[in-house]
Amino acid sequence: MSAVNFPEINGETLIQKMSMKIVNSVAVNTSPYTYAQQVQNMGGSRWEANITLRPMTRTEALAFQAFMVGLKGQVGTFRLGNPLSTMSNAPSVTVSGGANAGALSVAMQVNTGDSLVAGQEVQIGDHLYIITDNASASATTTVGIQPALRDTRNAGTGIVVNQPKGVWRMKKPEVEWSIDKSSMYSFSFSCCEAI
Repeated sequence: MSAVNFPEINGETLIQKMSMKIVNSVAVNTSPYTYAQQVQNMGGSRWEANITLRPMTRTEALAFQAFMVGLKGQVGTFRLGNPLSTMSNAPSVTVSGGANAGALSVAMQVNTGDSLVAGQEVQIGDHLYIITDNASASATTTVGIQPALRDTRNAGTGIVVNQPKGVWRMKKPEVEWSIDKSSMYSFSFSCCEAI
């Protein structure tokens, strides 16, 4: 089953509130005597999000219910990104020189006069990343990314900077919603990156 687009109504996002995080697979063992710590980085990381949608009328909610039920819990996947991650004059950015799966940095070519800012989300392939260094227009700039690159990318691969999205799946198999006495529907759910 291929990923479907997260629904919008009249081209506007349904998201009222969203918390996003990158979860790293790290184990910490703390001595009960000295509080000295041993840290083991297992190398894995993924995006997770908690989402609350704006209240919807029954007519609006029916389409979203169909979307949620159609995912079949954790079976289906959908494309989603930070709804505020938009750029009106998005620069043209490409991978420069190629990058291997597992890399924590990517060489990028940014158009002259444009730049990217550390903390900005970008999309490479079907995956969402956050850049950890500034990238200014010039010759190739190598920037850190999180999480690690999911798959190998060749030189010239486009990097999406306006409305970047990743592929997500629900964290739970249940599909639920609430209805209040004013006939408004509410949806809240948790999802994680589909790797």
